[in-house]
Amino acid sequence: MFTPDDFKGETAQRLQVIIMNRMSKHPLTNFKSMMEHEKKKFNVSLSQYIAELPDDWEGKILNDFNNACNDEIFNENFQAEQHPPLLINTDIQLLPKEEPI
Repeated sequence: MFTPDDFKGETAQRLQVIIMNRMSKHPLTNFKSMMEHEKKKFNVSLSQYIAELPDDWEGKILNDFNNACNDEIFNENFQAEQHPPLLINTDIQLLPKEEPI
């Protein structure tokens, strides 16, 4: 059906949003900021969710993720300033000059 490698990258981020939403937490809650007992509940909930995934698990995850985003994040009550990014890249990058056409 699937392998642990299937649950890395974007899929892992989507799963975190889905499970936070199912736990009645804000979907953008940082797992590392949670208390130990909350992390255990999160892991149990995540395991149950994965065990219940259908054969079209990618579609199910994407659908649940989109629903969580639309219902809990992208609405009129969302305040972006309360959810700073986890990583800000401050490396200087030189952009090449555009040459005239």
